[in-house]
Amino acid sequence: MRTDLISQTEALVLSSILFNPSLIEDISIKLKPNDFYSLPHKDIYEAMLNLHSEDMPIDEDYIIKKLKKPINESILIKILSATPVTDIYKYVKCIKDDSLKRQFQNLSLELKKNSENENLSNDEIFQFLKDKQDEIRTNNIFTINKNCILDVVEKEPEFYLKNWLPIPLGTITIISAQGGTGKTWIVVQVALKFILENPNKKVFLWLSEDLESIVKHRMNSVCSDILDTKLDDRFKNITTTDTAPQPLLERDKGVYKMSYRFEQLKAELKDYDLIVLDPLLAFYGADENDNSQARLFMQPFMNWCKETNKSVVFLHHSNKPAGDNILSKTRGAGAFVDASRVCYEVNKVYQKDKKSLDLDLNSLHLRDIKLSKDNYGAIKHLKQFNVKRHITPQESSKKFVEIVFDNSALEIL
Repeated sequence: MRTDLISQTEALVLSSILFNPSLIEDISIKLKPNDFYSLPHKDIYEAMLNLHSEDMPIDEDYIIKKLKKPINESILIKILSATPVTDIYKYVKCIKDDSLKRQFQNLSLELKKNSENENLSNDEIFQFLKDKQDEIRTNNIFTINKNCILDVVEKEPEFYLKNWLPIPLGTITIISAQGGTGKTWIVVQVALKFILENPNKKVFLWLSEDLESIVKHRMNSVCSDILDTKLDDRFKNITTTDTAPQPLLERDKGVYKMSYRFEQLKAELKDYDLIVLDPLLAFYGADENDNSQARLFMQPFMNWCKETNKSVVFLHHSNKPAGDNILSKTRGAGAFVDASRVCYEVNKVYQKDKKSLDLDLNSLHLRDIKLSKDNYGAIKHLKQFNVKRHITPQESSKKFVEIVFDNSALEIL
């Protein structure tokens, strides 16, 4: 019974195209030949598409000539005798929905078969599932949702931590600095301030270059020496991990694509509002300077943030200063920064009266933070493009910090 209903729906859509061939322009975007359950219907629709691409008439005679194999005339007569529908897109959606169900059913059978294959590892099964998922998405979900600009609800970009270091909602922020500049100190304070401002939200810190015990030590230091508070139950929504990150962009048969591990990461972190990943390259896994690969990596994060209104902060390394320029720049492919809406570049505070690498010894607890990219208007909250922020305990609390010698000057790690 259901098969008859599906066949009837397909015949109505084909009949509507025959009576109004201009419909195929929009329908072809949503409906593919493989979406048809009836093989003759699939062949007829494919012939229609070919005729349309060749700018030929879409009628009975041309369809018969275009078909790759003979067709039962009764099927074509049934289509011709069907009454064209006024709201064809409801019928197109029914065909598409049914096609998706069949694809999921086939995927379930294939997955069961692969899971019973003892020669396949779990990673290979996960990759198979990811490939099939990508295939279904590509074949079924890509449509352009068109909205009149007058019907769009206007909304300004939103930010967390407006008065300290504005972090936009629903997109990516990059914080870049040289090693040893204090990126971890900054994001520790970002996490603490975030929870104080948003007690019901959650933060996940994946700081893979630091032990959890050191991260907690720094949190305690920031709480007591900068925020004048205690690391207590108010901060229970801050989570960290000692799991080593794995590259998410992988090369398969000469082509780079996101691994199934990205879907796992999304599932694991679905409950968090602010996610910090350090360093970016540990999660990347490809050529740091290749823009096409970098874009492949960043785009899924952009989509994830947009769809779930999450804020993802990547910590990234900067180039070392060169010549008279004592300030560093975010390194690697420009696509990393292009994908972010806000980018901050962090530097130590140097003496102002000379072009050298001599630190200002009275400002060891401060960092120069430059708003180097601002698509969302963070400057409205930050007020200026270069700000100084207190990120480590001051001179009186040096027992809390680790000190090394660098370029004959003290540096706080």
